[in-house]
Amino acid sequence: MLAEMVMKLLPVEYRNLIEVGLRIVSQLNTSTERAEAITFTKAVLADGKVTPGEWAQIGSKLGILRGPTSKEVNRSRKKADD
Repeated sequence: MLAEMVMKLLPVEYRNLIEVGLRIVSQLNTSTERAEAITFTKAVLADGKVTPGEWAQIGSKLGILRGPTSKEVNRSRKKADD
């Protein structure tokens, strides 16, 4: 309840950042996963340059990028064959 009241007092851009952060954290189930994701992200961002591949790795470690399931791949292949 208190958290909801505090969130309403924050500017929209801060609320959005907090919501995204909470969603990301909810994808990481263990403290080991969280520590690994944080360590990797800090290492990648250290030089101030991030390649597209590194962004993909960060997204994967944070649980926000997932590839298609094997069922989805098979469906798309069947459609392409038709």
